[in-house]
Amino acid sequence: MKKIEAVIKPFKLDEVKEALHEVGLQGLTVIEAKAVPTPDATTFAAPRVDDARVTFAHGAQRSDVPFELVNNHIYAHATIDGRPARVLVDTGGINMVTPAAADRLGLVSSGKLSGRGAGEQTVDVAIAHAKSLVVGDVTLADPVFLISDLGRLADVEGEDFDGLIGYELFSRLRVRIDYPARTLTLIAPAAFSPPPTAIAVPFEIHDRIPVVRGAIDGVPGRFWIDTGSRAALSTMARFTRDHDLVAKYHPAFETVTGWGFGGKVTSAPVRFHEVKLGEAVVHDVVGDLFTGSKGALADPDAAANVGGGILSRFIVSFDYAAKVMYLEPAKDGDRRDAYDRSGMFLARDPRGLRVIALVPRGPAERAGIRVDETITAIDGTSTTNQPLTTWRRYLSDAPPRSKVRLRVEAAPAAQRDVVITVEELVP
Repeated sequence: MKKIEAVIKPFKLDEVKEALHEVGLQGLTVIEAKAVPTPDATTFAAPRVDDARVTFAHGAQRSDVPFELVNNHIYAHATIDGRPARVLVDTGGINMVTPAAADRLGLVSSGKLSGRGAGEQTVDVAIAHAKSLVVGDVTLADPVFLISDLGRLADVEGEDFDGLIGYELFSRLRVRIDYPARTLTLIAPAAFSPPPTAIAVPFEIHDRIPVVRGAIDGVPGRFWIDTGSRAALSTMARFTRDHDLVAKYHPAFETVTGWGFGGKVTSAPVRFHEVKLGEAVVHDVVGDLFTGSKGALADPDAAANVGGGILSRFIVSFDYAAKVMYLEPAKDGDRRDAYDRSGMFLARDPRGLRVIALVPRGPAERAGIRVDETITAIDGTSTTNQPLTTWRRYLSDAPPRSKVRLRVEAAPAAQRDVVITVEELVP
């Protein structure tokens, strides 16, 4: 005889019998039953945001914070418990720092959780309580930080940073991201006015992430808005499958297209003709189709993830309380996207640029370059003389059919010169 203690929602007897049969039980004897009142709508509601934890210095109501835009990522300077930190700004991101940064900042961790982000792997995370997070003239008291190893992310981005911030500030303030001016403006709720010429795009919140209604080449869906992604637009696995997008767009290859919390992201780059976010329209977007089963892009909640590649075409304002995103087209918002023409996914390396992945039968692979080799020079210039993002732009902007000379190192004593002919890999 098996004894089962359970709380059962309002039920019909036939439904209970069917459920018992499915788990191999043939009968049910009710020894004790207790009716529980149906909870009201506030019982399981999200906790109210405590705006009193956020203060502006000198009685101000807004603060302009300069940022660097690298690989469509927003990097800003902050202080955590009075110590400087360089952070990536992510709309739906939880406050997070690396273990090395936590040690330097004096944050003491406790507990252990398992987390997953854009990458394929789960990652261990710990929790730490800080006294303050200061961004510009804004102070957030008693922030909570996750502590986690971000793996090779800094080298893949070619940028050193201590962690990321996002939702705790976005949910309490109004935030304006002026991509062309490289300025992040934090605004007190009472001082915010919607930009008069902007397109208002309503959103809902899914696990801290703004989700808007939109369409890809006429196919409607729900899109995550993610300033923490450098991609323009990545379709989710279920949406890719349900709408047979691989057959529709005929991607020529699949390769590593990004890196995030949890490691690499592998997908198939394609060109979308028209992307709509609410009533805002963007043309000629290089995005990618995700077909995997792990990571954030396997979440069935949404159709696609919209990242900095599209958002940087606008001045973007967020009002989380009203659940509205405002889009003001930037002057270069109608630019044509270009995909890397060398067929290499590169990461920073002490000796130059490490080859992380290759486009199958692409220019670099055809020229004999292999994964884990190092590019020490491009067209006669040492690759240690310029940041990774400069070399990525150089290879993306190289005219199709032009030749690029690479110095390739398989080992410190084994160097060779290789000439590749770049080509338009995503027409």
